[in-house]
Amino acid sequence: TVEEVTSGGYITVTSGGYITVTSGGYITVTSGGYITVTSGGYITVTSGGYITVTSGGYITVTSGGYITVTSVGYITVTSGGYITVTSGGYITVTSGGYITVTSGGYITVTSGGYITVTSGGYITVTSGGYITVTSGGYITVTSGGYITVTSGGYITVTSVGYITVTSGGYITVTSGGYITVTSGGYITVMLQVNVFFCCLILSELCRSIF
Repeated sequence: TVEEVTSGGYITVTSGGYITVTSGGYITVTSGGYITVTSGGYITVTSGGYITVTSGGYITVTSGGYITVTSVGYITVTSGGYITVTSGGYITVTSGGYITVTSGGYITVTSGGYITVTSGGYITVTSGGYITVTSGGYITVTSGGYITVTSGGYITVTSVGYITVTSGGYITVTSGGYITVTSGGYITVMLQVNVFFCCLILSELCRSIF
């Protein structure tokens, strides 16, 4: 099944509404088409389902809207496609879900929007793809989540945007990939510490000194 949202067409998912894209299903958002996920609306992309955002297509996730990409589900943002995560909107990429941002595709995380990459979820930014984290937007990479920035891919963290990498999360920047942190942007890498081991080391240090 292929669905296209185009030419000023709108889909709004709200108040306990659900869209599931699975098993070779496709949604393409293009040419002035809009999807808005808000106020308890959910989109799940799973099991070989695909969403492509391209050529002036827009997805906005806001105000308690959720998108989950899981179990070999795919979202591709390319060629003038835009995803904005804002004001309490959430995207979670997990368990073999993939988001690829490429060739003039844009993701913006702003104003209390959240992206979480965890447990075998992957985001790849490549070949002229852009992610911007700004103005109180958050990306968290945790527990087996992966972000890869490769040749011609760009992540910019600015104006009180935040990226946090916690225990077991990975960001890899390969040849020709770029992460820029500027003007009040933050990247935090949190380390897992074995408290018992640290106490043991401190105990031995104190013994040797005194």
